[in-house]
Amino acid sequence: MMHENRFKGSRVRVRNVNPAELTQQQKARIADRANRHALERESAARLVAAAKGRIDDERLGWAIARVPVGQERIACDELQAAGIAFWCPLASGKRPPKRGRPAVTFERPVFTGYVFVRLPWCAEAWVGAMIAARISAWLGIEGVPARITTERIKRLMLDVKSPDVATLTPKLKPGMKARIEDGPFRHFEATVKRVMGGKGMAKVEVSLFGNVVPVELGLDQLKV
Repeated sequence: MMHENRFKGSRVRVRNVNPAELTQQQKARIADRANRHALERESAARLVAAAKGRIDDERLGWAIARVPVGQERIACDELQAAGIAFWCPLASGKRPPKRGRPAVTFERPVFTGYVFVRLPWCAEAWVGAMIAARISAWLGIEGVPARITTERIKRLMLDVKSPDVATLTPKLKPGMKARIEDGPFRHFEATVKRVMGGKGMAKVEVSLFGNVVPVELGLDQLKV
């Protein structure tokens, strides 16, 4: 049987092994590896189970998970498949006609790169959620998520229903000046260079100590 070597591009010959030909030491090594993998899977399953909970369960805590920009929906699908409660509000926008094609209506997360997760307040649950979905980190200190109160979440849920938030039509245009409202460059003024409405992002330039620094920010981080 021939298999291609992925790293060198060459072909290597692989021989099917008859279990009866294995030595006791080889059998023990294979069994030990299989047991380790089984324990790892069982441990991961326990951690994921520890993160499960209903979104209406008052005993759970809200945390903010950081996920890759553009993969918020995938992370939500993974959380849903694992039975972990979450909230990721979407806002609608419209891409203008281009090259003879009609305008396209789209939806994107209101909070680009973040998902609100509700889960038991323990380390096992935090790790379990990260195993279940593509969560890179929690907003907090030294790996401990900052706990968001239910009252704060309810206010946010009401705020995102307002027309200004529920409908996202990019008002930014290249050359415009905008104020950065969030992130490490908060309160700085930026010059818009390019608006990427489909990704909910914008390329801007920020003046720092006499130097112009190019930065990519979410549209929700900028205010005209």
